[in-house]
Amino acid sequence: MTVREKRLTGLAATLALLWAGTTFGLRPLLATRRATAAAIENAKFELAQAHHTLARAELVERELKQRRAAAARLRTRLLPGEETSIAGAELGKIVNHLSTQVGAELKSNKARDPIPADALTVIPTEIHLEMTIEKLTDLLYRIETHQKELRVPKIIIRQQKPRSPDEKLDVRMTITGYAASPESEEGS
Repeated sequence: MTVREKRLTGLAATLALLWAGTTFGLRPLLATRRATAAAIENAKFELAQAHHTLARAELVERELKQRRAAAARLRTRLLPGEETSIAGAELGKIVNHLSTQVGAELKSNKARDPIPADALTVIPTEIHLEMTIEKLTDLLYRIETHQKELRVPKIIIRQQKPRSPDEKLDVRMTITGYAASPESEEGS
C-alpha cells in the first residue's frame, strides 16, 4: 500500500468511527437525555398535582366535618320517631301544646298522609281553631320559633260574627313538620 492509500484508508476509518460514534453513541445518548429531561418535567408536574390534591383534600375534609356538624344540628329540628306515624303523633302533641299555651280553642286536629320529599318526609296536620287575632299572632310566632322545624303552608281565617266585640276568628290551617325518610337514615 502506498502512502496515499494508507492516508485514505486512515481517513475512511476515522470517518467510519466518527459516523458510528455519532450514530450509535452520541445520538442515543442525546435522545436518552431528552427523554430523561421530559420524564423529570412530567414527574415534577405530577408531584405538583399531588401536592395540590393533598392541600385540597385537607380543605375538603374540613368542609365535610362542618357539613356533618350542620346536618347533625338540622337533625335535631326534625320530628322524632322511626316511623311517620310516631312523627305525626309528636306533631299532634306539639300543636295541642302550642294551642293550649296561647289559650286558643282547638276544635279539631286531623293528621294527613305523609308526603315523601327526598331525604325528608313532610308530616302535615290540619287544625281548626277559634281565637282572637292576638292569640293567632302569638300562635304563629310560636310555630315559627319552635325548636322543631314547623311551617304553615296554608291558613284560612274567617271572622265568625262581623263587628262583634270579642272578634273571635275561625282559623283553619295546615301545619307541617319534617321527619327523616327511612331510606335516608339507613344511608347515614
